[in-house]
Amino acid sequence: MPEPRSNHIIPIGIDISKDTFESCLKQTDGSFRSHTFANQKRGFECLLQWIDTHTDGPIRIGVEATGPYAVELLHFLAANDRTVALLNPRHAKDFARSLGSRVKTDKVDAKLIARFIESVEPRNWTPCPRDVSELQALMRRRAQLVDAKQAASNRLHSRRRASLGEHCPAVSSIEREIRFFDEELQSIDKALADLLKRSVSLETSERLLRSIPGIGRIVALTILSEIPFITSFGRAREVAAFAGLTTALKQSVTSLIRRGHLT
Repeated sequence: MPEPRSNHIIPIGIDISKDTFESCLKQTDGSFRSHTFANQKRGFECLLQWIDTHTDGPIRIGVEATGPYAVELLHFLAANDRTVALLNPRHAKDFARSLGSRVKTDKVDAKLIARFIESVEPRNWTPCPRDVSELQALMRRRAQLVDAKQAASNRLHSRRRASLGEHCPAVSSIEREIRFFDEELQSIDKALADLLKRSVSLETSERLLRSIPGIGRIVALTILSEIPFITSFGRAREVAAFAGLTTALKQSVTSLIRRGHLT
């Protein structure tokens, strides 16, 4: 969870969707100003003009992580030297709950994000290096193919049992589907091998992670693709907390101390 803020910076919250995004900034008099922009380059340029028009001091922009819809905007803001943070949706949701907010609209969410980053100081977002972005895309595609192949294998098993060993066109179709997934996985694995040959830093990090007992090539590459800034953590426990693998301590005066659910 981000740390409480100690200095005043004009907060700007952004709630983004596929085609548009809602922006909300807190003005110096304590009031809020909102505006809707198109989720494309022209909309990004209009956002900067809007910010420059209504602010006269340092700003911090907060964007809630919503899949791929925010990626282009994040890169645009970073390229224009704007401080921006990519927020964990759970943190924003918990903050809204703490305020007793029951209304959920794009405008309300953008305002809540602005209030959230005014109260705490989230980690600044920085673009991943090109090789890390390529690794992330390849590993996520590989995971999709593995899941799709497993689903097809399950269908094949059920269909074979239902056909009682007789020839069935549906079985042949599923078998062709599985062969397709195998070919695609081979292609992805070759692309991963080529990427490691081109990237000395990734190859070194992957070899170092594989030296840990129990960590193989796929696990090592998954870690490098999903936690690209792993070296910025001070302790292993911080990495585990980021991945949601640490338990929360629950204790009160009248109850026993116990470990809660994973974070």
